Amino acid sequence: MTKKNKIRTILHLLVLVLFAIGVFLIMTKTKITIVKVLLVTSLFFLYLCGFLMYYMIRKNEIIKMGQSATEYLEDAILVTNRKNRIVYANKAFLDMVGYSYDEIHNEKPSFFKSGYHNKDFYIKMWAEIRETGYWKGEVIDRKKDGSIFIKDTKIIAFFNKQGKINKYVSIQKNVDYIKKLEIDNDKYQYYSTETLLPNERFFIKNLDVFIKDSTVDHKVVYCRIMNQLPIESKFGHKTYLDALILFSNKVKNIIGENTLVAELGNSSLAFVITNCQNKDEIIINKIISAAQVLKISDKEITFDVRLGIAIYDSEYNNSARKLLSKSFIAVNKVIETKDQIYMYYNESLEKRFYDELEMQEELRKAVKNKLFNLNYQPQINSETKEIIGVEALIRWHNEKLGTIPPNIFLKVAEKYGYMNKIDEFVLETAFNDYERIQAISSNTKISINVSQQELSNEKFYFSLKAKLKQYNFEPTNLVVELTEGQEIIDITRLVEYTRSLKELGVEISLDDFGTGYNSLSTLALIPSDEIKIDKSFIDKYLDETISIVQAVVALAHNMKKRVIAEGVEQYEQVKVLNEIGCYNIQGYYYAKPMPLERLLEFMKENLDD
Repeated sequence: MTKKNKIRTILHLLVLVLFAIGVFLIMTKTKITIVKVLLVTSLFFLYLCGFLMYYMIRKNEIIKMGQSATEYLEDAILVTNRKNRIVYANKAFLDMVGYSYDEIHNEKPSFFKSGYHNKDFYIKMWAEIRETGYWKGEVIDRKKDGSIFIKDTKIIAFFNKQGKINKYVSIQKNVDYIKKLEIDNDKYQYYSTETLLPNERFFIKNLDVFIKDSTVDHKVVYCRIMNQLPIESKFGHKTYLDALILFSNKVKNIIGENTLVAELGNSSLAFVITNCQNKDEIIINKIISAAQVLKISDKEITFDVRLGIAIYDSEYNNSARKLLSKSFIAVNKVIETKDQIYMYYNESLEKRFYDELEMQEELRKAVKNKLFNLNYQPQINSETKEIIGVEALIRWHNEKLGTIPPNIFLKVAEKYGYMNKIDEFVLETAFNDYERIQAISSNTKISINVSQQELSNEKFYFSLKAKLKQYNFEPTNLVVELTEGQEIIDITRLVEYTRSLKELGVEISLDDFGTGYNSLSTLALIPSDEIKIDKSFIDKYLDETISIVQAVVALAHNMKKRVIAEGVEQYEQVKVLNEIGCYNIQGYYYAKPMPLERLLEFMKENLDD
């Protein structure tokens, strides 16, 4: 017994002795009266109050001692009241979740919910606690920093005398770090470390079991989320992960709990539709709808999804890996088409896919070793017969694949990120060649083609600026032809960089005018010097399109812009164009695209004439 406790015990006995002496003196030496009885009762009441106060102080000290002891435990302790609101958390718990006590006080344990578990998990857990007063299992929660962790959890319910729960005590151990150290542990090998969703290895392993042990049909769906970056930019990475987990749970609910759903990384999920009895279209549409509304706290997220679907065929003995590969090929084709949300795999897709992969590999070598060349097509003023400009056109001949048309290999280059290097090659070659062109005709401009995507990339601007300085090239002799490429993604950015080029002194031409995105909307916004009438208007009988061409020519003249007609092949076309005021002609009627040496000869011949 401590010195403090000894003093408390002596004082307690002293009060008790004084109380007994007082009672004895009052009750024996004088006559008993109501006043004396009341006095004795008052003394007893005072003693009782003192005793109860002492008891409560001792009880609180014991509780504080218990709480103090839990502060040194390695296990995390969380206590909630009968309404399941947090009333106590020890240091181990606070360290584990990363919050201070003030931040979590009076919150419910669902405050830490990761979204990994579905409603059924919690319904079963609470049913067991109410029935038995105890539950044990693994719970996956989220820390303050957004990371997910696994904890081994025991929940004990405490009941009052009436048999009702008045508090819950949860004892938890963070086992996440143990699982990360156990490299051979299935849970770590087969699950995503960020979301704890099954990963590709899990998917392949279990899909192989599915298709070997079952006679029902299987459809593997590769789901690509197209707008991950915009979501993360607006709401943060944690919110995106929460939405991904929620979407995967929705997919499970639509297809069935026994389906396979896995995160493949790179904004992708894969799942299996099994034995759907020709209802797969309905299921796919439900999944697309489920992606439209994903509520995370007070935020509403929408996933822009594309789906590729591969059907298992026992006749071909497809492996899980092959099925996933086929669904990947299908989803890539969907992304290319832009006007579809999902597509089924077929063999022609696979051939095109692998043909593209082969071209991509050959193109990579060509970019590295600069295995391209430039041809030039003259632009002629039909009145004066003067060569007013030449357009630089890139060409690629590959020993393995033959001569590949630019409209094919440039799409692949844009898709795989080679355009910046190709643009550099075009600029360097054109600037080198222009010295010899200018030596023959100082008034001839040179045009290069740049897609809207490349022009919107600041790398092109800085590359062009550096090349102009390096080759001491007069900017007014360069015309940048803005080609349609893919659709305009950010018109504001495009306008900004077009104006930057104009500030350098470079001229801008709207190529393929009247088709796709190069039309009146771009003409109004982009500061251009020249309009090129698309070949499609010239190819047709001009009597069918003459009114359109005439309107474009008049518009160009009114806006003080040059106008060039592309794809002109016949004298009759030249004659009609001249009649409506279009004299600048480019096409086979005057000259085909040609190598530099032939161009120089052509220019000399033109001078002699």
